[in-house]
Amino acid sequence: MGTFSIPDTRTDDFTISMPFSRGQSTNSNASILHDPTPPPGLAINVVFNPEDYDFEAAHVWLGLVTAGSILAQYPPDQRLLRVENFRTVISNAKFYIIPFRQCTYSTAVWSFWELGTHIARQYPNLARVPTFMSSITTTAGLQAQLDILKPSERAAKLTDVRNATEMESAVRSRDNNSNTSLRASSGRITAEEDPNLSIRYQFLGRRLVPCQVFTAFLRSNTFFSEHDGEELDVSMVAASMDRTVRLGITSVGAGPGADRLIWEFARIAAKAVWWKLVMGYQVEPETMEPRWEAVTFMLEYSGMKIGQGFLS
Repeated sequence: MGTFSIPDTRTDDFTISMPFSRGQSTNSNASILHDPTPPPGLAINVVFNPEDYDFEAAHVWLGLVTAGSILAQYPPDQRLLRVENFRTVISNAKFYIIPFRQCTYSTAVWSFWELGTHIARQYPNLARVPTFMSSITTTAGLQAQLDILKPSERAAKLTDVRNATEMESAVRSRDNNSNTSLRASSGRITAEEDPNLSIRYQFLGRRLVPCQVFTAFLRSNTFFSEHDGEELDVSMVAASMDRTVRLGITSVGAGPGADRLIWEFARIAAKAVWWKLVMGYQVEPETMEPRWEAVTFMLEYSGMKIGQGFLS
């Protein structure tokens, strides 16, 4: 079994070394062990409505990755039989996926990838994202509709107040310390979906392009979707839309936890890293402080080291 060492991951506490069992790509921008295959002919048509309402990009990004992670729990070939709706945090808007024909959960997950990359190209650099309607097609025909709608008037007013407060806080923080976003830090977080799963992390002080981080996490959901949650042998590198940012998770190579990491734990861990480390989302008060920075992390279950990963 070969060993793939991630550059710039040595810290005072640990070093991430990724043992991979499949052949690596020769692509110089990303090491791809296995790339899930999208449904044949997957395509999206998006109609934006800038005159209606727009949202903070980070709020939309957080919602799209989270929705994809939730849908990735279901068997990939199982049909999506009902409308699924999700709420964007802070903005309090709802977005929907409306299935047609033989739309499967796998196609639904891929739909969020296709939509997210389209948004990232159309509105890069954290530009505000307007409401939109979109349709997903494959060679089999129309599969689903993905829409985000204007929040209620009351929700919109609350959002305006929150956004103003967040902006003031961000300005004060930037004025006090212009290097805050790149200051090295480490610690431990706990996954909300499974409190037994904790993640020990180390930020590396190297800035990443926000939209590439976003699309790397979107891509990871296509990996989780194609694997049963109880499967072992976790080994994944999910690349961003331009393959310059990678999210990797793998089992540890040796020790008592070497055969404990299942794909469901990997999915939960990726979601926790996205919510708590990258997006900096907090429930009370409901705030978000994204950190677009390379990070390495260890996965521990009930105190036992079972996996490792990186965002680089």
